[in-house]
Amino acid sequence: MRSGHSPTRPFRRLVFVVAAAGLAPLAGCTNDRYDEQMTYPVRSDLLVKQDEPWGDLQPTAFNRPGMLPLDAVRLPANERPPDAARLEGAIGKKLLDPAAIPANDRAEYGKLLTEMFGTPSKPKVSGFEPAALKAVDESLNTDNIVSTLKVDEASLEHGSRYYRTHCLHCHGLEGNGRGPTGPWVNPPPRDYRLGIFKYTSSNQEQNARKPRREDILHVLQHGIEGTSMPSFNILSAQDREYLASYVIHLSLRGEVEFRTMADQLRLIGESKGAEGGDRPQFVATLRDDLKKPTMKQAMEDNLALAASRWVEAQKPDKAIVPEPYKVGTSEEDFLKSAARGGKIFAGRSTCTTASTAGSRGPG
Repeated sequence: MRSGHSPTRPFRRLVFVVAAAGLAPLAGCTNDRYDEQMTYPVRSDLLVKQDEPWGDLQPTAFNRPGMLPLDAVRLPANERPPDAARLEGAIGKKLLDPAAIPANDRAEYGKLLTEMFGTPSKPKVSGFEPAALKAVDESLNTDNIVSTLKVDEASLEHGSRYYRTHCLHCHGLEGNGRGPTGPWVNPPPRDYRLGIFKYTSSNQEQNARKPRREDILHVLQHGIEGTSMPSFNILSAQDREYLASYVIHLSLRGEVEFRTMADQLRLIGESKGAEGGDRPQFVATLRDDLKKPTMKQAMEDNLALAASRWVEAQKPDKAIVPEPYKVGTSEEDFLKSAARGGKIFAGRSTCTTASTAGSRGPG
């Protein structure tokens, strides 16, 4: 190649093919089944507290290529971008670090999560405690949760295979949005572990809202314009159903892990410097009679709460039904309405003032 000249197109194409081939084993393209010895890892990345305002820590620059802002906090001090330094100051306040969890507890997390949710090759949703389910909804039981959410083991095994082939490279093994290609795309892939989804049509309260199954299937069928999420309409409707079941499984697992860890880390922080007393280490979110809940009991409560919200979202009366368009149906009606909206937008509303002020909040 001559100095000062860019590679020829055939050469660039060859480099891309070789790079893609190198990623293929990581992304699961060479085999549609996970190794039976593989397990989901216990979470080690920072947890974002959901009840804290984040206005003062909004990003001020683009992500570092190939790395999400929270992951950049782990870099050596002299390699961290400016935003990472700001985020580091939030650890223990708005960010919680799983590194503070004792090693024996981390091992217990791995054991219990595997018992409840299986492995990548044999996923499942189990471990429902009747007392915890009754505390949130007396009508709930294991059978109606599994059937409503379609998280039976046969569906999940099919879903894990399709997820490995089509989704893992962006969304990651455990649904953390950190697959091999995940940090390289903008906006980053969805992290399922918070149990929070952008596109939902259920009318539940904001902090409890779960998507309806149709919402997940719509994204799988149509993709999301303006993002790297493609349409998977090439798959059959049944295969997309399997994928939807597996996404729900990953979300349930991740939310149980997240909530149990977040409560434990909060208690660890509160116990520092405290004198005497035999303080609880975990939080039972549903059963008030458990004064010193174990990790297992805390996870059972968090599973019952998350599953109940998913089941609730699937009920017909929880679907958002758009009201009829009130302006009119003709093109003339639409243009008149748009003109009125334009005057409001450019007038004394907050629309133009927010955009000219450089607001970086979510659209």
